[in-house]
Amino acid sequence: MDFLIGVFLVVALFAATVFGTYLGMQMAIDHTKRDGHFKSYGKKWRAVEVSEGD
Repeated sequence: MDFLIGVFLVVALFAATVFGTYLGMQMAIDHTKRDGHFKSYGKKWRAVEVSEGD
């Protein structure tokens, strides 16, 4: 029984990590798109879409 509880906790921790990473990425992307810039290294950088060529 203890083994099953341990497996459940490991799986729950993995799921929480994946979900938290996903939410963090979404918040970061939405913030950059909304403001059109992001701050890094003490400067304000403009976000520009880059598309692949031919």
